[in-house]
Amino acid sequence: MSKKLVVAIIAVVLAASVGWYFLSPAYALGKLRDAAVEGDVASLEARIDFASVRESLKSQLKAYLVVEMEREDAGGLEAFGGIIAMGVLDRMIDGLVTPEAMGIMVARGQFKGGQQWSESEGTFPDWTIERTDFDHFRAVPKAEKDSASMVFTRDGLGWKLTKVVIPDVGLNAG
Repeated sequence: MSKKLVVAIIAVVLAASVGWYFLSPAYALGKLRDAAVEGDVASLEARIDFASVRESLKSQLKAYLVVEMEREDAGGLEAFGGIIAMGVLDRMIDGLVTPEAMGIMVARGQFKGGQQWSESEGTFPDWTIERTDFDHFRAVPKAEKDSASMVFTRDGLGWKLTKVVIPDVGLNAG
């Protein structure tokens, strides 16, 4: 093999790798958004690790409940309510984190229940992609400062949604 051919092959592989690094998160987010708009449950299931998303939400909400129960001004009734909430939290999250609900979150940029997203509701939110490391990136809605963000983890050459991060403000609302 000639030296020029080897250099050309290395250059092509390097360019493809750099392109994948920078472009694949936007591609993954776009495919997830397409699946959400189309209501394609099979595609959503392929692009979301539901067990991981459920666990991330459960741990965040349980941590919030523990902090609220340990507050100095929390009364006995609030602590009792927190204990009851801890008991039903797992089943509640399991029931809420479904392909349909995740599709709505992706389409709206918010984690809210309700019907399937429709074009009459407006345009999709713009998402900002923030690289956290080689194997992870975060997608944050631009317009909704205090909305949930999505964390994706590299899965082979693709990406899967593995975590939804609820902002502290969202936990304190209501």
